[in-house]
Amino acid sequence: MLPEPEPVGGVPSPKSLKITKDTLTKFKKAIDTALSELDDSAASHTRVSLLTMAAPAYGQGFTAATELAASYVKVHDNLQTLSKSLGDQLEALGIAVECAHRGFENVDAKQTERLRAIQSQTEKQYARYQDKQHPQHQAQGGKHLGGDGL
Repeated sequence: MLPEPEPVGGVPSPKSLKITKDTLTKFKKAIDTALSELDDSAASHTRVSLLTMAAPAYGQGFTAATELAASYVKVHDNLQTLSKSLGDQLEALGIAVECAHRGFENVDAKQTERLRAIQSQTEKQYARYQDKQHPQHQAQGGKHLGGDGL
C-alpha cells in the first residue's frame, strides 16, 4: 500500500478529507452561529438600513457638501447590499451543508426553494455590479462573466 500523499501548500489531499455526519453537523452549527451573530450585530441588514443621514446635515450651498451626501448614500446602499448578501450567503451555505448531509432529495422543499431564491438574488446583484463596472458590456447585450472572465 502506498503512503498517504503529503499536503501540497498546506492543503490536504482529497483522499485525506473525511466528511462525516458529525463534521457536517458541527460545520452547520458554526454557520448558524455566524448567521445569528450577524443578525444580532450592528452589521445586520436591519440595523445598517436604519443608519441614514439627511443631505442638509452635510451643509448647504456648496458643492463639496452635496458630493459628500451623495457619496454617503452610495456607500450606505453598498453596505446594505453587502450585509444582506453576507447573511444570505451564510444561510445558503447552511442549506448546502444540510443537502450534503442528508442528500438534496431529502431536504425540505422550502429549503431548496430558499437556496434557489438566494442564488437568483445573488446572480441579479452580480449582474447589476457588472453593469456598473462595465457599461459597455451591457450596451453590447453580452452575458455577465465571472471575475475570471469565463
